[in-house]
Amino acid sequence: MKDYDGPEVPDRAKEYFAPYLPTSELTPADVPAADGPLDPIISFAYTLNGYWVAGSFQRCADFAEAPDWDSVEELRIAMFFSVRAAHHVGDEFGGAVLRRLVGRVGELVGAQLAQDAPRDIP
Repeated sequence: MKDYDGPEVPDRAKEYFAPYLPTSELTPADVPAADGPLDPIISFAYTLNGYWVAGSFQRCADFAEAPDWDSVEELRIAMFFSVRAAHHVGDEFGGAVLRRLVGRVGELVGAQLAQDAPRDIP
């Protein structure tokens, strides 16, 4: 996958894309609740341009169709693709799928934060 430095989004797509949020900077507070309203989940999906990060439309689609995701970045690419696909077919943004994906993102981000937290030495 490419390192993404947040290049300009084409004017015609700006209404859809939220400001770029690097995966390396995610905190649990950035990740919407899986059981919350769908709009913040959709907005979160747009904080990463999956086409650019995956390297192509097809690779982005491949991530979205994978049965398992091993990383937060892969989950975010899958979320992005799911939202874009729903936009083009007039779907309800695949709410159940997005909720499952964002829930897993929240778990992984929280686990990483806990793993990186300083520990008291007795």
